[in-house]
Amino acid sequence: MVIRITNLKEIERRYQKMISRAMDIEFFERIRGIVDDQATICRVDAGCIRVTGMLKASMSLSRTHACIEMLLRHIASAHGLLPLAALDVTVERPDGRPHTKVVRIPASEGRMHLAHATEVLNAMAHGHLALSLQPIFNVGEQDRSLYDECLARVILPESHCAMMPSSFIPSIERALLMNEFDQIVVSSVIDRLAADDTLMLGCNISAASAALSHWWTAIIDRLKRRPDIARRLVLEITETAPLKPAEAQEFSRCLNRLGCKVAIDDFGSRYGTQNAIDIGTPDIIKLDTSFLTDAKDTSHGFERLHRMTGLARTVVIEGVEDEMDLDIVTRAGFEWAQGHLHGEVESAMLHQVPPAHSR
Repeated sequence: MVIRITNLKEIERRYQKMISRAMDIEFFERIRGIVDDQATICRVDAGCIRVTGMLKASMSLSRTHACIEMLLRHIASAHGLLPLAALDVTVERPDGRPHTKVVRIPASEGRMHLAHATEVLNAMAHGHLALSLQPIFNVGEQDRSLYDECLARVILPESHCAMMPSSFIPSIERALLMNEFDQIVVSSVIDRLAADDTLMLGCNISAASAALSHWWTAIIDRLKRRPDIARRLVLEITETAPLKPAEAQEFSRCLNRLGCKVAIDDFGSRYGTQNAIDIGTPDIIKLDTSFLTDAKDTSHGFERLHRMTGLARTVVIEGVEDEMDLDIVTRAGFEWAQGHLHGEVESAMLHQVPPAHSR
């Protein structure tokens, strides 16, 4: 059978192309969730998916309708982008007879998140992105750094003030647009590396982006042409969501072949530990600040912190705020640290990324 969003063009006109594309991807994933044999699914076109074997020409009309209703209920139960629009979903039976149903799901909160996420992404796409740098510094020689982490700030044209990630990342995550956000940030970091060959920079990407999806193609091609840039780029995978192990390992191997390094951020917090296991052998592990907090409170916490130094080839302890913290991580045997002791995020120089048309 063929399952089609018949009003996808209307959705694209009402929202944006990036939104309709994200809806199309989610539509495909929702259908994958109900079909047992993944080999029976193929994407025909935008908003159009063919599933073989689910409906048979010999099935009774009532049984056919029951299968279709089950599928549509599964689609309607989505909590991501699909509830943002009324989808006209057409299911064509193997004998060519159509069954059409309109799925209408009100989602005022979802629309709010989508509107905010879209405003932020539009601002970024038009050059209103700032990159604040914070060094990963050597504990013994504090003027030496491993690399500088780029932290994204978005300057909305109306307010002219830099928005911290905590004010917009939740909406971008809820709108399932982290791939678009990460693409802009990674591209901007590469631009910065291309402009200054003395820099080594890192930036966060979401776990959802740690897979070789289509949007990585242009970035990978660029890094292949510029291995000198690839060798100075560190991609830090955040812990806010679990990785898909096979995809994450393929992603990590691809970046390593290019010369990039892969780091696991906030190890020990939420999904950080599992993500490090799923990657296999990350180049860098960045320990969550809770390890340092526990080390300050108890001797057991200090011993646990000391054991963490051998987790990977390079281990960074986060959350070093003052000289007392520095003394603890020094005694624990760490070589690299990060925190407001060096390069406070709020006072770091902001890097304004020029609009795409002026590059």
